Amino acid sequence: MTARHASHSPLPPSKPSRPHKVEDRSYASIVPRNHGQRDILSPVPFVYIVRCADGTLYTGYAVDAKARVAAHNAGRGAKYTAGRRPVRLVYVEECPSPGAALSREHAIKQLPRSDKRALIAAQRTRTRMVKSPRRN
Repeated sequence: MTARHASHSPLPPSKPSRPHKVEDRSYASIVPRNHGQRDILSPVPFVYIVRCADGTLYTGYAVDAKARVAAHNAGRGAKYTAGRRPVRLVYVEECPSPGAALSREHAIKQLPRSDKRALIAAQRTRTRMVKSPRRN
């Protein structure tokens, strides 16, 4: 037998014993804090469309759409909007996650201009309906 085989033990090394962990049975430990909903303090991602000064549309995503528009207008936004200022926010859509926001941004960017204009018009109509309910 070689030295390597002589030192090899057929049994695995024993693990040191640890003190028994007491299980937390409080309500807070059993029920998820957000009950399947987004945490109240977590940022909400948005997809947005801005209309540039030359009439073109730019689509992006951000956690704070208004702050992002301010960044575009300050020249700190996308290169595309830097030379087309000022920009105006014309469409905002809340998304459940950053990944969903990126996917939605990509989908909107693939739309023809006419479909983007329809999205903007539809949101404008919904907003008007919410702000001024029908009178009987």
